[in-house]
Amino acid sequence: MGFGTLGVFGRIADDEGVDQTAVLLLRFGIAALFFLAVRAVRPRRAPRGRPLGGLVAMGLLYFVQGAFFLAAVARGSPGLATLLLYAYPALVVVVGAVVLREPAAKPVLVACGVALLGTAMIVGPTVGDGNAAAIGLGLTTAVTYSAYILLGSRVLERVDPVWSSAVIMCTAAVANLGQYLLTSPTPDGPSSFDGWAAVIGLAVVATIIPVSAFLAGLARIGPADASTLSSLEPATAVVLSAVVIGESLTIWTLAGGVLVLVAVIAIGRLGPPVDVVEPAPLA
Repeated sequence: MGFGTLGVFGRIADDEGVDQTAVLLLRFGIAALFFLAVRAVRPRRAPRGRPLGGLVAMGLLYFVQGAFFLAAVARGSPGLATLLLYAYPALVVVVGAVVLREPAAKPVLVACGVALLGTAMIVGPTVGDGNAAAIGLGLTTAVTYSAYILLGSRVLERVDPVWSSAVIMCTAAVANLGQYLLTSPTPDGPSSFDGWAAVIGLAVVATIIPVSAFLAGLARIGPADASTLSSLEPATAVVLSAVVIGESLTIWTLAGGVLVLVAVIAIGRLGPPVDVVEPAPLA
């Protein structure tokens, strides 16, 4: 549920005039300091060599994905952006089967078809409502996150999850810092109470708490149940988008969202072809 607050906090920060680059820099920077502090208190061997290089590449993908997601939120609805992001499990299955030649059972492929149908139902009625840019950015977010997951399936097998989170967050923070320094004019940081509250909420409520909770829960209940429960993210995003921001969603969008969620749960329960521990939140 913490992951589902990301879009709303991002929209509030945008409404308060906080530049997206500054938002991401503070979010990833605060999260990176937290995970580094955890490993300073409870030391374990840090990743090196190829695993470290893979984590850095994941961090760069995560930087790109985060930028696309907040851009989609700024141009559309947090609920819509999150529902489109949740097309990623189906994309992971398809790319894994076609490119990586990972086996995919027929029921999983059927679930992928249901997810794509649900995505089409979400996108279709909103294309003519000035949401074309938000839809394109939301789908690009899903594609980028799919690449992140597929790379993670090759990198994370023998890497400490807290160290992986720290490296990914540090890389994303450094990438945002570079963008921040190169941007002209200088991006606007938070200057109001609501702006700072939104940024702190992004870092703590939408990043640190859910990442830590997900990793702890994953160790206790396994990936299938953890993935199923993490499907509360888009539902939370849709509800908060309606309650906090006053965004309205059509019956087609809601129905498509239900199909996507059912498909995601089915893929998780049937056994996704890519077994990966998520080191960072979905957005």
